[in-house]
Amino acid sequence: MTDLMVEGLPLWFFKVFALLIGAAFGSFANVVIYRVPLGRSVVRPGSSCPGCGHEIAWYENIPIASWLFLRARCSSCGTRISIRYPLIELMTAVLSLACMMLGIAAVPGLELTAARLVLLWFFPFALCFLTVCIVFIDFEHWIIPHPLTAAGIVLGIASSVVLAPPLGDVHWYESLIGAAAGALPIIAIIEIYFRLTGREGMGYGDVMLMAMAGAWFGYLALPFILLASSIQGLLGAIPAVVSKNRPVPPWEGAEAAEADATDAEPADATAPDGSAIHVDRPAAEAGELRHLALPFGPFIGLAMIEWLFFGDLVTTWFFG
Repeated sequence: MTDLMVEGLPLWFFKVFALLIGAAFGSFANVVIYRVPLGRSVVRPGSSCPGCGHEIAWYENIPIASWLFLRARCSSCGTRISIRYPLIELMTAVLSLACMMLGIAAVPGLELTAARLVLLWFFPFALCFLTVCIVFIDFEHWIIPHPLTAAGIVLGIASSVVLAPPLGDVHWYESLIGAAAGALPIIAIIEIYFRLTGREGMGYGDVMLMAMAGAWFGYLALPFILLASSIQGLLGAIPAVVSKNRPVPPWEGAEAAEADATDAEPADATAPDGSAIHVDRPAAEAGELRHLALPFGPFIGLAMIEWLFFGDLVTTWFFG
């Protein structure tokens, strides 16, 4: 496969292309993750230092390399630049390369054309890009913005049309059924849980994210995604339970501060559109699993990426 040429271009050209484009989109992902929760445009103004407002020049915005060259500090005020930025750029670059490898493996070498290979790379990478943005936004802000999941649903359905079998694995009608099948059970769980406990459970951001998963992978992938995300979410909760250092949802912290300021009892609150499990409870119960709140979106996103790259192995393992 290493000697294969695609319309006169060696495969390494497409792999390098995927890495570079992936890193560039990783830089854009950092913009989306920072600005979308604040309601700011991702296009204008240009990037600037949050500490001093210094406008970042193009040579200070080269993915990964600029962070290393600047030694993780703003060139104007010296404010530290989080390692999260180059890590997201690196992650997105690696995912982009992995998507290109998926495209190369999708069809026999003799049937590869440059246009087909780019399409086979583009749609999985679009899914990875959106998933990375959603995971980090939900992890930090405990919300899943609907514009991102809505774009993901539309692209998932478009992928099933453009990359219909045998190029892809999902027919358009499976994509539509998958989007509905991903959303409706989660809506039912949310409503039943609220009526039984009077508490907010999963948010409607999770509903949209599961619909996005169904649109991309069809309904047959949903049991794995829901099961894997639940198991991984449980594993992610164990350190917080053991350490009794419970993550605090942003809105709950704001309510506690307001209650302290007014010397009043904390009021019940409704979670904003997001994916967290919001439970009102006294601080003494922080170490109990049943009172633990965690954003669920990152675990759904992780399960989606796992299915994208290892779904065939999972299917073979379970069904032979």
